[in-house]
Amino acid sequence: MNKDNVDNNRRNSKRCTIKHTTVVYNDDFFGQLIDISKGGLAFAYPKNQTKLKDMFFCLNLYCKNKDIHIKNLQCKIISETPFPQHFAESEEQIQRQGIEFGKLSEDQQNLLNLFIQHTENVNKNITPPTYQ
Repeated sequence: MNKDNVDNNRRNSKRCTIKHTTVVYNDDFFGQLIDISKGGLAFAYPKNQTKLKDMFFCLNLYCKNKDIHIKNLQCKIISETPFPQHFAESEEQIQRQGIEFGKLSEDQQNLLNLFIQHTENVNKNITPPTYQ
């Protein structure tokens, strides 16, 4: 079984590829969101950046052009792999981190659902919902 089949079998929710700049960060770390689902997300970060030290941690998600900011998402690291170099825009080595969400508040779930719905609509060229 190849890695993609393992990843797809592990996921309970469909992931949406991110086509707009969205960052994930905390006090010690930042990365570029790659894809997201109701159950977790994946992001890329420079390999030379300090790694997340704990398997369990909180991340913030920020999408400037959609003015959405979801704070303190409880997360658990589930995978870390080298990012294929042909996707990188520079010569810098990039890592891909997969995380699973922990317990989310109702507000976090609602914002996450709106963000995912917007992402799906952008991917299909449909007018996105508002976040207000």
